[in-house]
Amino acid sequence: DNVITVVISRLIAQPLATWSVSLQSLTLLPVRVDGYLEGLKYRTRFRGPAVTPFGTITEPGNANRIITVGAYITKSTGYAIGIGTLADFSSRGPTRDGRQKPDVAAPGDYVDSANGAYIPPAADGTLPYTSMSGTSMAAPMVTGTSALILTEDPKALQATLRSYLRESARSDAQTGETPNNSWGYGKLDAQAAVASAREHLPQTAISPQSAPAPTTRGLPATTLAHRQPIPLVTGTFSHPATRI
Repeated sequence: DNVITVVISRLIAQPLATWSVSLQSLTLLPVRVDGYLEGLKYRTRFRGPAVTPFGTITEPGNANRIITVGAYITKSTGYAIGIGTLADFSSRGPTRDGRQKPDVAAPGDYVDSANGAYIPPAADGTLPYTSMSGTSMAAPMVTGTSALILTEDPKALQATLRSYLRESARSDAQTGETPNNSWGYGKLDAQAAVASAREHLPQTAISPQSAPAPTTRGLPATTLAHRQPIPLVTGTFSHPATRI
């Protein structure tokens, strides 16, 4: 691929200016061009019939071994597009090379979480919890589910872990037929994902909780957890209609 970067700075003088970029092919062969906006500080937008919210997943969400998570709405506050529907800030696939993304979607709109800025006692009224929106709120739910899966199957590799998440995901009227480029394989079902991992274990396997700890010189030995690379779980964030 060839990368062309266009930087337009100091837009204060003309905040509502319209810019156009023309590209001319040096061959007679058709050329595919994808355009992306780096930031939305000045509320920049693409215009025209070629604008699409699809294909907007960026790094690291489009990596081969990444578990990519979209976000959907589970509360009635905030965005008014309806409970159970995909959040408008959730990026859509596929990747530029045509791979299916995201993998699953999880709650990510107005999710209550710990407030890192809270220092007790907070005389200014700051609360220990706050509501936030973004795929950065959806990805931790898949991370927690992945941790629960690993308690059942500590030796599960990335591909196996992702298969548990995918095959247990829920589809409904909002997701439509899955997999697709908006929802992936559907909505995260943590309980079903853990149950799937448990069902796929060999019947003779001993769970980590029930495995007896070895002893040395009459004293309990420290049992080391199985060490392996933990797959990165990432959200897929972008503003809609930021690709042409």
